[in-house]
Amino acid sequence: MNDPTDVASMAFRVRMDTLPTSKIYIGFDVAGNNGEVGPDGGIDFYIQYDSDTKGLGDINFYTAGTGLNVSPSTSSFDYHSNYITGTDPNADTYMSVDPVVLGGNEGYDGPDATNDLDGVKNNIDYFLSFQIDMDSLNAAYQSMYGYNHTLDENTEKMLVLGSATNDNSFNGDVGGVDGTVGDTLFWTDPLGVGAQIYTAKGDLPVDNSPVPEPSSYALIFGAFASVVVFFRRRR
Repeated sequence: MNDPTDVASMAFRVRMDTLPTSKIYIGFDVAGNNGEVGPDGGIDFYIQYDSDTKGLGDINFYTAGTGLNVSPSTSSFDYHSNYITGTDPNADTYMSVDPVVLGGNEGYDGPDATNDLDGVKNNIDYFLSFQIDMDSLNAAYQSMYGYNHTLDENTEKMLVLGSATNDNSFNGDVGGVDGTVGDTLFWTDPLGVGAQIYTAKGDLPVDNSPVPEPSSYALIFGAFASVVVFFRRRR
């Protein structure tokens, strides 16, 4: 993070059973300035992919709402700032929407595949992929709450994934579960949809053991699969 010749970024991939038509939210629970040493079960901020716009879509930062933000039913969010718009000439550098490839890509083997997310023949799955540079992420995060610490590849975080048709609360899928099923379960409940806590470089916080895929980790959520990867791109 301290090498000025590097551009550090965090990348995400969401697998969907159709082209994205709503807003995708990835919520972050991280240590803040309030004395906690790690994620505490409440979402601190969100990254939103808004497919309701022209071009590829917009990527925005959202603050957590005034509720407890410890479960889908207690969570809300508010617009904070834009990262990049889908009509930006460089938008395809930051995001893409691609069909899942025939021939075993991520366990998928065609329109008739049993691994198709919705089980509907001839309904192709899609990957939504996008990336955020860490300087922009930290600038947004710090300005939301007046924090002075930064997030990096060693920061422990719990992530949640959901979709909505509005800009202030979940009303679609949460972790791939359609509708409001389990919406009162805490993110951290054994049956909840909060991901296991990892660092962005792929370490578990308790025993520092790596996740199966180096430098990335997968969050498998039924109808969604999200991958977070921390990487540096040479300038």
